[in-house]
Amino acid sequence: MPIPLLGYIHIASYFIPAAVALRRYNRFTTSMRILAVLAFVSCTNIIILFVMARLKANNQPLANIFVLLEFLLVGLIYFHSATSSRLRGFLLGCLFFFPFIWIVNRAFFDVPLQMNTEMALLSRLFLILMSIFIVAQEQRDLSGRMIDKSVFWVATSVILYSSGTFIVFGVGNLLLKTDVSQFVWAWHINWSLIIISNLLYTKALFCRS
Repeated sequence: MPIPLLGYIHIASYFIPAAVALRRYNRFTTSMRILAVLAFVSCTNIIILFVMARLKANNQPLANIFVLLEFLLVGLIYFHSATSSRLRGFLLGCLFFFPFIWIVNRAFFDVPLQMNTEMALLSRLFLILMSIFIVAQEQRDLSGRMIDKSVFWVATSVILYSSGTFIVFGVGNLLLKTDVSQFVWAWHINWSLIIISNLLYTKALFCRS
């Protein structure tokens, strides 16, 4: 089935934060340099996934690995942005706990060549929780406006994308088994949110704070 126009637009949207990150990298703090790495990795990942799909190769193993890599990079962004020792401890715990679960799941329960919806869902749940805590920190910080801080836009992007795609990840394998056309239409929602998410990441990369 041909990729819809929105699918191509969503792929192109990954190049926007990657280009901005490349141009402004030397000006970034540690957390924003990690976001720059995430932008580069995400852009590379989507290109490889696209090429593999065009070659009719199964790209789900790569997508499953990206779930872990994305989680670690976002978690590190939050960790380096956190100002309280309690929040840093919580984030560090998440950065160890989820990868441990992911490795155990991959070793004993993973179905080869199939989307690992369980880990995708769990990853999004962790990311939403971590994002809420980091936004709560920024609300209590009176040193500047929240909308001027890059981590706020990162967290907003993560919450939006994770919340909106939670159901899509959950029903992905079912739709693939029943009706591929319904699967593509369901992912229109996901593609739209990815476009918005990448634009929010771009906004974060332009913030001075």
